[in-house]
Amino acid sequence: MLPIQTFLAQEIFEDLEAALKQFREIAVDLVQRAADFLWFVDHSLNMYGALKVAGNRQARLEVIPGAGHFFERGFSGYLFDEVTKLVVPWFDDTVKGSKR
Repeated sequence: MLPIQTFLAQEIFEDLEAALKQFREIAVDLVQRAADFLWFVDHSLNMYGALKVAGNRQARLEVIPGAGHFFERGFSGYLFDEVTKLVVPWFDDTVKGSKR
């Protein structure tokens, strides 16, 4: 390798290493809609799996059955109350409870 290539490879490795460290340490709450045709459940499952493989112990995945992209349940209204019940306790535990 030429010296410039070695430098760039090292810089890229350091960037990837820093990104991986962030993936291990950041708290992630994936709230997925099971009937979302724009962002499929598989996308969230893959992201959750990647976070776990990277060593993230704080990743959480919640799948809301029957919810569409905007958290709607067909023509029966929105599921904002259900989403709030899932997300608010997570924020309380994760964000308020963090010592930064």
